[in-house]
Amino acid sequence: MNKQITYLDDDTKDLFLNKVNEQSIYRYMSIDKIELNKLWFANPKIWNDPFEKLFIDSTYKFNGQKLNYMFKNRIYCMCITTSKYSEAALKVYESEVQFEISKSNLLEVLKNNTSKYDIYIGKVQYKRGSELSRSSPLKLLNLAKNDFNYPEAWIRLLLLKRKDFSYENEIRIILVERDNKFCEEKHGINLKYDLDFTQLFPRVISAPDIKRDREVDVINTLLNKFFYSDEMIE
Repeated sequence: MNKQITYLDDDTKDLFLNKVNEQSIYRYMSIDKIELNKLWFANPKIWNDPFEKLFIDSTYKFNGQKLNYMFKNRIYCMCITTSKYSEAALKVYESEVQFEISKSNLLEVLKNNTSKYDIYIGKVQYKRGSELSRSSPLKLLNLAKNDFNYPEAWIRLLLLKRKDFSYENEIRIILVERDNKFCEEKHGINLKYDLDFTQLFPRVISAPDIKRDREVDVINTLLNKFFYSDEMIE
């Protein structure tokens, strides 16, 4: 039985569900690593920033018991943004292009997978590094102890990020595997979809500082492999 997608804040819910909301969403992707008809969701354990995987690697003490992170080895994340073009973000994500995402088509892809995954979408909250490393999860999220009996509190820990990255205006789509009987650690998962690439990513923005010879290669790839038209490329 399929479940609904859980939105972790009202702004994100409005962004995806309010048809009047015309704000776009984007994703940075290295054009050489894209697999057609697959959306990559990374295991947070492979993220480079130690503060982002801090909560996955930590142990927690509740009611006299030591616990691992609730969804360890079965949680995966895709990062998107509401900001159109950021030179700093392009460098962080080692990308020369930023793809605009069709919100309606992305939701269809996600809904087609709600029988296998619990899916959450929420805005990243930016905190000082000292807060993330020294404060308890309860204090960071302003939650009561009993809240950590419920999955959503554990999910919200993955929406915490250092203020140094606040320019990213990041939203995270988080998938949790429901079947936890045989959870083996893996780097991530691919969600398959049947849409044309340009149906899911209808526009693409090229970095303005890209070198000329590389720009030619990128444009040719967009035209010939992903079947963009000139009008769909900025």
